[in-house]
Amino acid sequence: MEKSRLTGAQINGYAACNLSISFANMLQMSYLTIFMTDYVGIPTAVVATTLLVARFVDLLLSLVSGIMMERIRLPWGKYRSWLLLIRWIVVFSMVCMFFNTSTFPIAARVALAFIGYILMNTCMSFQVNSVNSLSPLLAGDNMTDRTRLTARSMQFSCMANIGFALITLPIINALTPKVGGANAFMIVAIIYAVPFIFGVGITNRVCRVCDPGGIKGEVQQGSQMSFKDMMKSIVANRQLLVLFVVFSLYFIATNGIMNLNSYYYRYITGNLSNMTIASTISMVVGTVASLFLPAVGRKIGKKRAMIIGLVIYALSVFINTFAGANWKFYALFAAISTAGTYFFNTFGALFFIDAGEYYFWKTGKDSRLMSVTTYGIATKLGIIMGGAIATFGLNAIGFSAGMEITPVFQRSFMGLLGVIPAVIVVVAILIMTIGYRITDANAAIYAMENQRRGLKTK
Repeated sequence: MEKSRLTGAQINGYAACNLSISFANMLQMSYLTIFMTDYVGIPTAVVATTLLVARFVDLLLSLVSGIMMERIRLPWGKYRSWLLLIRWIVVFSMVCMFFNTSTFPIAARVALAFIGYILMNTCMSFQVNSVNSLSPLLAGDNMTDRTRLTARSMQFSCMANIGFALITLPIINALTPKVGGANAFMIVAIIYAVPFIFGVGITNRVCRVCDPGGIKGEVQQGSQMSFKDMMKSIVANRQLLVLFVVFSLYFIATNGIMNLNSYYYRYITGNLSNMTIASTISMVVGTVASLFLPAVGRKIGKKRAMIIGLVIYALSVFINTFAGANWKFYALFAAISTAGTYFFNTFGALFFIDAGEYYFWKTGKDSRLMSVTTYGIATKLGIIMGGAIATFGLNAIGFSAGMEITPVFQRSFMGLLGVIPAVIVVVAILIMTIGYRITDANAAIYAMENQRRGLKTK
């Protein structure tokens, strides 16, 4: 294993951006739907349609974000510039999403939420692309440091998620008697968005050395790729396409389960409050797993680590098909499935960076940013398709709000919650096993030679 070159302060500073945005991101993921229906008064069907359209628009914009970052040069660094600009939009978008529009016409309520959602999630595209692209710049060709950077970002996000689960509802409940429920959400949204400004500042200072900007006349290798070349770099890179399909399938399965979890606890177990306990357990287990499983993954190799993690995930999800109303049984295997994903979750962006390094090494065209962008597209495709599978699946098995749960419905629901996601992940395992061929050793060679190639052009 290579000796690390980056200090602990650099690793933590790099991850500060992800830590600070996690609270704002979790708030919109966890509470936007219920805020729109229960606090602002938008009909459920309208909310579902609005978010579906917004997610498709967001999917298209996530691709555009990579193209913009590749083609547009700003004065504060190729990637840092976008972080510095979007931090202000994050606060504005959170206010839009959680603004109390209950007295506004329905069209205005929908429009403001739609604008806020698009802005926030477009910001997430720029943020994820920027942070992931800064990793190989900061670490250089040191693969150990690349892993340390992504692992620390994941660890910080896990800790933030635990904090979010523990304090968000108590804060909202404390504010509600004083300002009202809708205004309580808006205040929390602002509180959670503002730290991103400071988190970006810390990451910006740490990464200034590797992404300086402000150097007149300097053109980095690959910065003048045409639109056609950028699109070709996605389609022609077979290893990137394999990763895109595998991660899309994984995200479809996980988001399908996430969308069905609340229905499981409310209708199958009859007690929604158990979901808070189970979610906290999963987050704690995931945080612990994120502390040591990435090291195991480095030793056995990223590909093998991902296959093992996906196998654990698929088996745990399938076993939960038999949980029935036993929520403790369900929570146990949900926690195991979460832990299993940390064999490879910290390497998510690194897989796509490796594929970008491979294409750069093979063709001489630097499409690493577009490779990272593809990771974000897979994530958002998973959100759309996973939500659709959950929604249409519930309709197919005869679900209706407030219905009485029969044994037949329960078996169908548990199949939707367990069997279908497990099958999807098994397909991902087969594709990864057969199709992905970049070894860690080769990835290190690609990175080293690309680093030398970049130095020669300066």
